[in-house]
Amino acid sequence: MTWIPIMVSTKRHRMRHALFGGFLFLASLGGGALGLGAKSGVTAETQPLRYTLALSTAAVCPHEAISLELELKNTSGHKVLIDPSALLYSVSISRSGGAVGSTGDRMGKTTTGQLVPLEAGRSFKKTVQYPLQGDFFSVVGSYSVHVAYGQFSEPSPKLPELYRGVVESNTAEFQIKDCR
Repeated sequence: MTWIPIMVSTKRHRMRHALFGGFLFLASLGGGALGLGAKSGVTAETQPLRYTLALSTAAVCPHEAISLELELKNTSGHKVLIDPSALLYSVSISRSGGAVGSTGDRMGKTTTGQLVPLEAGRSFKKTVQYPLQGDFFSVVGSYSVHVAYGQFSEPSPKLPELYRGVVESNTAEFQIKDCR
């Protein structure tokens, strides 16, 4: 490679032209030459699952439980295996002035007995009572809750249809009311 000396102090326009020419050269290579946007004939699948959260009641007393109605729907064109124990991988509840969250750990082995097959277009539904414990939930007011499904077991040729990753739900609102 030959280096061309450039006099920056007296010939700034040449520096600009050289840099511009370099950018044009890189652009002419396309992303594939740089490892970007290379097409391998495999298209990336969009998220195969949609996670919906609903609450059965809009208001509860302090330190009661809220009823989370969970639905995980297969939006792909093929069967997907899910792990129902991973429905509450993450739960985040917030209110004005603070937030609380609990997370679970879904790493490790997944047994085939705990998996549920979801054919294309099918859903898995479950209702869970989530206790509102601690001082955070003693404040009367508006709250929002958001959950995530998470599965992170090691890939296995025995379970190629097992969905691995995180699926975020919508956010649902509820009130903690004064029940004295």
